[in-house]
Amino acid sequence: MYSEGLSYKSSFYKFLNNLLYKELYNAYPRLKIVNDEFGDPEYMESFVKYVKDTQYSNLFGQSDFEFVDSEDSNIVQLADIIGGIISENYDLSYKKKRISGYLSKFENRILLIKEWPLKYDKNYFSPTISDGQFDRTIAELSLNLANKYLNSHSAKNSQSEADRINCLNYLLIYFKYYDAMKYLYSTEIIEHLDELRDQKIEKRYFNSEVISKLRDSDVLITSSQKGYKLPCTKKDLYEFVDQTGNMVLPMLWRLKNIREQVKISTTNEIDILDRTEFKEIKLAIDAIYNSGENTKEN
Repeated sequence: MYSEGLSYKSSFYKFLNNLLYKELYNAYPRLKIVNDEFGDPEYMESFVKYVKDTQYSNLFGQSDFEFVDSEDSNIVQLADIIGGIISENYDLSYKKKRISGYLSKFENRILLIKEWPLKYDKNYFSPTISDGQFDRTIAELSLNLANKYLNSHSAKNSQSEADRINCLNYLLIYFKYYDAMKYLYSTEIIEHLDELRDQKIEKRYFNSEVISKLRDSDVLITSSQKGYKLPCTKKDLYEFVDQTGNMVLPMLWRLKNIREQVKISTTNEIDILDRTEFKEIKLAIDAIYNSGENTKEN
């Protein structure tokens, strides 16, 4: 830590807690924070004031944030256990007594893993990925675009925005910590989102309001018959192009045939694509099927 302010333990503690509350607030507009007692009463009082004076002042009421003695709180004791498990993966003092695999026990319960300071390390990815498959440029692009979206959007704006943020966080967890090659079925992602909202969502909503809107915002999400993922190989991108082509080209072919049949039947008086709003579709069909180099796609 090179910042003079962060060299003080109390300032550093406040700073890290603020990072945590920001993430929690993005996902959960209503929170109750139960914090283990730290320092003397004067410090704890200043800490509460610090929290209320930050940009989350509307979040915390008097009853929404409190310090407790860990001996009297099972939830704080559980947090301490989980904190120790996480420390096993980062703290050098644990290396000699490390028991691997603890974090994987929580795989189905973890909502978000975020490290600070931010870093990129190829070792995030599964060791099963060979050098011939892994593409660092594609992987970095996936991470950068995903983080850019998360940093510029807030779940408090709408339920659909919260769903998009939670979906992207879920994809990031698997991408960085479990298996970057793994595709996640839509049913699995939807079940995860349902855990974080009052009402269950439908597949159509998931496709149009979550995945499609994330892609519209330049987030790189690939898909295949195996599900969805953040890409880290050229193969991921090619599979996405192949799946998209298998859907788009047959639809364009059918539209081309209907257009031709209508034009023939009306002696060219009606062209169903001869409207301004269909300009791009018409250009695409003309470019693909009027070049004389393409044959029918089944």
